[in-house]
Amino acid sequence: KMNRRIRKYGPWAVAFSRAVYVIPTGIINFSFPLSNISSRSYLAGTLAGLVPECLVNVLTGYLIKHEVILLSAPETRGWQALVIGISILLFTLTFILLRIGKKG
Repeated sequence: KMNRRIRKYGPWAVAFSRAVYVIPTGIINFSFPLSNISSRSYLAGTLAGLVPECLVNVLTGYLIKHEVILLSAPETRGWQALVIGISILLFTLTFILLRIGKKG
């Protein structure tokens, strides 16, 4: 059953499992190479799942270091709106492309 889902979703299965904090990394590192997934799909899914996590971790550390003063400054409101807008756009486009891929 697991191999069927991995074969069907490929790198997206890896990316999703990497993005979910509940699943321990050791289990992911052990289970996916034992499945029928190709090395290329595993690497692509790992990159797609870990890059957003790394960005969130770096941003969180930066904000904690600078005592979150940046978020309360009036001159950062435009940047906040831009980042939120781009994030919503990317999530929406990803959702649409995945839906189109399922139907096709």
